[in-house]
Amino acid sequence: MHIYTISLLWLLAAFVAGYKKPAYSLPVLISLQLLVPNAIKFNVGINLNIFNLSVLLFVMISFRYIFKGKRHIAEMTRYLRMYLVYVVLYSFIASYSIYPRGEYLQNMILFFFEFIGMAYCLSYVYADKKSIRYFNIAIVISSVIIIVYGILNYILKVNVYLTYISMVANLDRDGANDFMQEQRGFLDGRISSTFQHPLQLGQAALILFTYILYEFRNKVNIIIYAALLIGLAAMCVLCGSRSAIFPLFVSVLFYLKFLKKRVMVKYIAVAAIALVVYYPTLSRDVQRTVKAMVFVWDEKASQKADIHGSSISGRMDQYASALKIVENNPLIGFGKGYVTKHGDKHPEMYGYESVVLKEIVDGGVLGLCAFIAFYLSLYRSFLRQAKTSMERARTHSLWISFLISIFLTGISYSFFSLFIVFACISYYSMSNTRQHKIIK
Repeated sequence: MHIYTISLLWLLAAFVAGYKKPAYSLPVLISLQLLVPNAIKFNVGINLNIFNLSVLLFVMISFRYIFKGKRHIAEMTRYLRMYLVYVVLYSFIASYSIYPRGEYLQNMILFFFEFIGMAYCLSYVYADKKSIRYFNIAIVISSVIIIVYGILNYILKVNVYLTYISMVANLDRDGANDFMQEQRGFLDGRISSTFQHPLQLGQAALILFTYILYEFRNKVNIIIYAALLIGLAAMCVLCGSRSAIFPLFVSVLFYLKFLKKRVMVKYIAVAAIALVVYYPTLSRDVQRTVKAMVFVWDEKASQKADIHGSSISGRMDQYASALKIVENNPLIGFGKGYVTKHGDKHPEMYGYESVVLKEIVDGGVLGLCAFIAFYLSLYRSFLRQAKTSMERARTHSLWISFLISIFLTGISYSFFSLFIVFACISYYSMSNTRQHKIIK
């Protein structure tokens, strides 16, 4: 069956599942977003990819809940509205003389789908224990597929699925298989699994790892729990992206910090012993690569490991270039969506490998400050709702690890929306757990 037909049937299944209760559509939609690449697009007046269509569907089936006006995450709704209004206004002013109004409108629609839509709906759509149980089943199935197929990618040195996607979507370049030929440290190729780019795999695996680390703790068989975490950690490594590996360690550190001291000491002691015993037995290439992946700021370590990512000095040059690009309008840049549509006019930016670079060009200095304020406000509002040390650890792990990732390499397409889904489901899961304890 053709991938376009499968995608439409997937969307239909989500509609049917969520018709009476929108939260029931989330397991279907989240698996669709994780397993079907964004290259699959449909023309509905404007070209919308499968990710944007899934957001549009969720907005449609959630509309009656929004109309009722009962908000479950009120602060998030307020910050989303404020950021949306700011982006719409500054983009209109910044882009007025640069590109047509039709392109501005298209950029605003895409911005809504990629940043606002899912989060806004989820502030009204409550996910109860049954909804989250279905969601978690979808996460397990999707994670297993991503892990198993990713390992096959690395062993076979080919990604047949993405080759097929490139062919049916008429892509000029099969990027996923190009990366399979790239040597990075001891890695003999960088995998993408079900995603179009290794960075997307790394960012998705990071979010999934952090969610499963807390959500599945003491809820599933320990072997399944460990296998999922080890597999997702392997995806972070095999994608060859330091923006996935370094935040992964940060997420684990928060988890350890808020455990009981006796348990924390036990885990740290086991890890330390394993490091002392096994690290010296690794080959020199592996040791160099591990050091370069963990110590992202050490340029000499990267050179020794033959890892050619952006160095600190190179990244500083990119920041200077970004400011130079918007020197005629440094406060508000060129408007949201400029980098996506016209960013290739500035090859010196090397793909805008940080959310900072993209926000400077799109929104200028004020746009960057607005995004940081928006992110930190959301983070603080979720943190205020965390009542226990473990809930605070869960919030810190998710929000800080993702923030580090996007600072190092940018937001992989519309993964901010994906991240917000996991943030909201984590919030509802913690809320359900507290209510259950009160009832008992």
